[in-house]
Amino acid sequence: MAGLYLTEQGSVLRKDGRQLKVTLDDSVLTQIPESLVSRVLIFGNVQITTQALSFLLSQNIDTTFYTLYGKLKGRLIAPDQPSVLRRLKVHSLYQNQIFEIGFAKRISYAKIRNSISILNRSGNENIAEAISTLNRNLDNLDQLNSIEEIMGVEGFCARVFFSGLKTLLDIDSGFTVRERPARDPVNSCLNLGYTILTSETFGALYSAGFDPYVGVVHAVLPGRPALALDMIEEFRHIIDRLILALFNRRQLSPDKHFETDDANLVRLNADGRRVFFTEYERIMNRPVRAIDDSNSPPRRRLHEQVEIFAETVMSEVPYRPFIWNE
Repeated sequence: MAGLYLTEQGSVLRKDGRQLKVTLDDSVLTQIPESLVSRVLIFGNVQITTQALSFLLSQNIDTTFYTLYGKLKGRLIAPDQPSVLRRLKVHSLYQNQIFEIGFAKRISYAKIRNSISILNRSGNENIAEAISTLNRNLDNLDQLNSIEEIMGVEGFCARVFFSGLKTLLDIDSGFTVRERPARDPVNSCLNLGYTILTSETFGALYSAGFDPYVGVVHAVLPGRPALALDMIEEFRHIIDRLILALFNRRQLSPDKHFETDDANLVRLNADGRRVFFTEYERIMNRPVRAIDDSNSPPRRRLHEQVEIFAETVMSEVPYRPFIWNE
């Protein structure tokens, strides 16, 4: 099964027999058997025929629409709804402080632990202080008694981690701090990677019977997929590792693979998007060993974690997050 990334501006996605075809004017850019398509991601000015739309809806193929900067615009959702029992259970636990704090500690622990693993693996002595700071905060996490305290520590640790990531980047990319929208190539890729990962998580939650907009840790706001944002925390290291590899291996070059608009915002160009999406698919399908000795690809593990979350919600047992075994 494959994800279909449509980035050629002015192209059209069509259904032709048992094939999905992408055409530009009179040329066929690509075609793929319909049975092999698992997801469709559409960027910018790409058209889609009603026949193709009908097929994607009928097969519940996750189809999402993005700007060229990677901002999610929307998605196709078929009218048939999964079981609502899991949704109702999450709703009943909404603002249950004991449940919220326990879940928040566990996903924050996983996120910080995975960040430490990335920095540790580098062997770079210049980030020893950052690693030490992260470890101290990790050790103190269990003593915190509110969502605000936990999120405050998580946010602080994220800033420490990205200061370490900046040191590990073996290029001059202009990256200093995390920011949205992006004004440098690294932030551009981080934003795009997190957006696509959030979208995949949204689809996994929806197909498992959850309401992706009603979260546990992230505040519920109009249009914000709070539960998807909760669930990606333990997976952010996948994107962080991807971006570090893409730049340090010179697969992406700030000079060759990016463009800047009139507002000084930076995005991948056509060649850069091809590299990024190819490597994103590769890392999402490559097995990653966890501390529980499982060895699933991140995409499969994402669905497994959604089911573990379902067990946590339905039985009110402690959540078991995904922690990378470096």
